[in-house]
Amino acid sequence: MDNKEKILINEIQKIVDKVAGRKIKTNVFLSPRQLDIFSQLNEFSTNKILNDDEVIRDPRKIAYKTNQEIKISLIALCLSIVLINHRSKNKYTKEFFEDNIFIESENNETVYIKFENIEEKIIDDAINPELIFDWMIYRDNEGRGIFSLINEKVCDISDLNDYSTGGDAVYEFARFQRKYHTYKKKKETKSKESAQEAFRNAVAQQVAVQITSQQLLSGKDPMEFVNMLFSKPDFENSIKEITSSFDANKPKTPQITYKKKKKKKNK
Repeated sequence: MDNKEKILINEIQKIVDKVAGRKIKTNVFLSPRQLDIFSQLNEFSTNKILNDDEVIRDPRKIAYKTNQEIKISLIALCLSIVLINHRSKNKYTKEFFEDNIFIESENNETVYIKFENIEEKIIDDAINPELIFDWMIYRDNEGRGIFSLINEKVCDISDLNDYSTGGDAVYEFARFQRKYHTYKKKKETKSKESAQEAFRNAVAQQVAVQITSQQLLSGKDPMEFVNMLFSKPDFENSIKEITSSFDANKPKTPQITYKKKKKKKNK
């Protein structure tokens, strides 16, 4: 490698480092955590476009192409949020976000991002670590796109029912997020119901132990109780029936009524 090539490579590396390390400015408030993850997205976008044909031909386009990649990322993230929240598809389309997100560079040291006509709640929800890391997995040059993301999140595409791969990258990613969100909610609900059922059965078993002990102490055959217990599909219903039969066989406590004494009339 001659000196000219070394100088050229060094100059290109300087541009790459400058663009990848740019400060982030936006016209909406972002928390320090969001600014940090945004900086990681900027760095990721810079590394991704280095394989772009235009950039290879002309490295001066690094900042311009990085901005394009960031814009694609933001469109995908915002569209994912509106699909997850089932917002109006007629208004919030890919084209809507394309027309309302603007990105400019300032001397390759700062990138300024301007959101117009987009609710701040959508922007705030879109710029979160989990969603952005999902996008990086999906968009990574070394990965397998949507299949890498599916393997990372759910292991098996069949878990997402009728989700279909393919099509425009922004829509493919957003559709996945909507399907994954629905799948996760169902899984969480199922897990919660299973935990509640396990807790109820555990409590019922504790009660069963207590009742069995009482049977032994009173001289009754505990197997009679055990047989009754396992004749039903679950502990809870068994114990309800058994305890209600115990209550029915209990001797009733006689009720005592008191008659009020009549006051003597003064003569």
